[in-house]
Amino acid sequence: MRINVSSSLRCLLALAFALLLATTIVPGFGGTAQATSTSTPIATCLLAAPPTQQVPVDQPAKVAVTIDCLYPYLVVTWGDGTFSQYPVCLEVCRVPPFTIEVTHTYTKVGDYRPELCLAPSPVAAPIACTSVEILVL
Repeated sequence: MRINVSSSLRCLLALAFALLLATTIVPGFGGTAQATSTSTPIATCLLAAPPTQQVPVDQPAKVAVTIDCLYPYLVVTWGDGTFSQYPVCLEVCRVPPFTIEVTHTYTKVGDYRPELCLAPSPVAAPIACTSVEILVL
């Protein structure tokens, strides 16, 4: 007898497994997660580029976020009081590594340091974070 498992169920199973693996990780805002065992740190699964950029006011800043692990949400806190949520798994989970381009338009001059975090849900504590610098002129 063959059991047909839907792609959504496979995605949920993969996420459950990833969350089980994350139990050896100490998450935290404002930086990268640190491993509490000899396993590969989960912080290596998130990279944002370019690390620094300059954009004019009212022009979009673009950041390419490369994700090399499987968590359902990428949450970006832009540093100007706003945030964005990007679902990593839509109908089907992507196979890591993959890149998501995120954009934001700032309305005031300033030096912003948006934080980009992977999380199990949009309101959960982040699993891994990184940041970039955006100079708005």
